[in-house]
Amino acid sequence: MSKFKTVSENLPFYPDMHGTEEQQKLPFECEILNEMELGDNPDPKERIPVYVAADVVTGEKKYIVQSYAVKKAVEAAKADIGTLSNVVFRFEFKGKTVVNGKPFNQFTTGYCTMQQFKEEVEPEVKKAAPKKK
Repeated sequence: MSKFKTVSENLPFYPDMHGTEEQQKLPFECEILNEMELGDNPDPKERIPVYVAADVVTGEKKYIVQSYAVKKAVEAAKADIGTLSNVVFRFEFKGKTVVNGKPFNQFTTGYCTMQQFKEEVEPEVKKAAPKKK
């Protein structure tokens, strides 16, 4: 652990619009660490509101833009569970479309508690483990 306080990070975005279509559509299962605005423009409309999220398996951090669907998922989890601590989100990018003349990113979103996530993952790991004789 570094003694330096992080001021800024250059993180990749989810979805990776520079990757292949298959890479773009890979689900992102993550925890929301915080939210922020990217950019210093005095006009708030010119800044990009994002969540900083960490992949639950690898810990890799990424920015995810606070699009309508993503923001609604975070708000729903907060209202349901009362906190974002120990909440796992699943975001799946479905593609881009145009709504009322404006670009619109389509996502399938969901959430569960960390305990529910682990209960779902652990049986799969146990099934894959070789049996001892």
